[in-house]
Amino acid sequence: MQNEFLDSWKPSLDRETPPGECLKNLLGILPRERNWNISVFGSAPLEMSFSHGFLSNDVDILTRFQDLKEIEILIDSTGD
Repeated sequence: MQNEFLDSWKPSLDRETPPGECLKNLLGILPRERNWNISVFGSAPLEMSFSHGFLSNDVDILTRFQDLKEIEILIDSTGD
């Protein structure tokens, strides 16, 4: 019974939402030869997991400063 209760609180991520698509694009440009630690916060994870009513105009991420700078350069190089 307790496992059923805990499992009911595990959301799945809908990667077909606008923030999901944005994250898929980001993952597509990150070099695969290294590990990345990226935390997604704000309304994007809520829209992807709980309700499409949490409309996101952006995807807020948190990572190490040097990783953020590299991510900014990679995003700028795509022209998007």
